[in-house]
Amino acid sequence: MLWKHILVSLDYGDAKIIDEIISGFSLTGWASESGVFDKKVRPAGMTVEQLQGVALGLNAAVVGSLKQAQWTDLDASALAETEAEVDKGWLSKCNKVDMKNHFAAKRFPIQQKDKMRLIDDFSVCGVNATVGLPEKLRVESVDQVVAIILSMMRSKQALSRLPWTGRTFDLKAAYKKFGVSLDESNRLKIAIKSGQNDVSFYNVLALPFGATGSVVAFLRIAAALSFIGTRGLLICWSSFFDDFTAVAPEKVAGNTQFYIRRVLVPTPWGGFCCRGRQGPTFCTSFQIAWTAV
Repeated sequence: MLWKHILVSLDYGDAKIIDEIISGFSLTGWASESGVFDKKVRPAGMTVEQLQGVALGLNAAVVGSLKQAQWTDLDASALAETEAEVDKGWLSKCNKVDMKNHFAAKRFPIQQKDKMRLIDDFSVCGVNATVGLPEKLRVESVDQVVAIILSMMRSKQALSRLPWTGRTFDLKAAYKKFGVSLDESNRLKIAIKSGQNDVSFYNVLALPFGATGSVVAFLRIAAALSFIGTRGLLICWSSFFDDFTAVAPEKVAGNTQFYIRRVLVPTPWGGFCCRGRQGPTFCTSFQIAWTAV
């Protein structure tokens, strides 16, 4: 309620994003039009109804590829991490799968140096093909950061504000703080190898990494947070997915960091709501890691 009140008071064009956060996001069909991104229509490759017609074959292919793969230590680690996600409320165990009406994404691990990342392939099961986009999604890269610095340095007060400093604020497990709708949770599943010839299924409760709909939802969320900082607190920063890069005169850097943390981290009695199969449950607050830039 507070988040929406802030957006409405600042005349933000996509304050309805809060209503979708509460109800949970859809990962199939046409994405909602935000009104804050440029219009550029990209139709879906197939309808949800068409996907239902081929779901049995696609699901069988996902299960078959998982069963045929060799069981490795990395698979064991991926399964353990998946069970940990159940404990966190991001997934729930699915004991019965309807291969004709459910859509099962393939989960597989990727080792990145000393970190394992779990990928949920919602393309192989056809879910991503059903997503239509009414707008061109926007992310702000290093070009925007440079433009911000140039604009500030050209101001009359530039010399008196030197030196400048900057930080990148990285939201940990950002997608997982937001839920999918109850309807989507009922039909979207994640399949993972759970033994040499075994496959386990899980219900999707939080935004999965690997779904086009998750990207659409989170970029709208990130844009709303970025707008609050820019318009409401006059912070010079940019937003690139879950990374927020801010620059400020060194003498006010501490204050800037304080206000950014207040925007991105809820109060101890608050939290971001994820809608699960049994109704709303509160996830943990955002955690932030920051590095100097």
